[in-house]
Amino acid sequence: MILRTSTSLIRKSSTLVVLATLLCLQVPFPAYSQSTQTFSDISHALEAIRPTFHVSTGFENAIGDLDKTHISLDLSTKDVARVFDAFIAQRTAYAWRLEDGFYDVYPKVKADSFSQLTVENYIATDATLIEAVEAIDKLPNVQRWLTNRHLRRGDLIGGSVLVQPGAPAPLRRRQSFAFKNVRVRTILNRVNNDFGETHWVVWHEGQDVSMFFSPRSM
Repeated sequence: MILRTSTSLIRKSSTLVVLATLLCLQVPFPAYSQSTQTFSDISHALEAIRPTFHVSTGFENAIGDLDKTHISLDLSTKDVARVFDAFIAQRTAYAWRLEDGFYDVYPKVKADSFSQLTVENYIATDATLIEAVEAIDKLPNVQRWLTNRHLRRGDLIGGSVLVQPGAPAPLRRRQSFAFKNVRVRTILNRVNNDFGETHWVVWHEGQDVSMFFSPRSM
């Protein structure tokens, strides 16, 4: 009994000595809890990533994932790729890729991904942002993809532009686009980039596939 007690005291003393030494030498302890931020969902994580790293993002949720799982990220690093790698490590149903200036996060299973669908010809002439995105719906293979999966295009959602009473209506920017054999997310990247937008979202819920974008250039 005396031997065991002595051994225990020696171990405790050794631990205290090590801790005291670290404090004296000012050796930092791991700062995981201080530098890591926890977000309630992917959407809030992306909202934090964009201004921190001055990047644009695209996001499509996986079918059945309503994005209600917490995600923890260290935004103190200067390497945004490491942040997205950590992102995907926690949400394994997704993949990410930098393309056309956008960090896209999309379902890993390509067959269930609207943004991964390849379209043969996309044309939007003298179109506003809304019209350019709506032109995606008119593509024959997009209609077939939705019909074969018993899905429907839901709302196209953007913010409204506030106008003071008596003021003239704001001018809506117009652009023209023509792409061949590109994915839907490539169209969204290029269209949103040309209109100066910083993010887009494709959202699956039930039978609806909705699109969201920021309101600036409607």
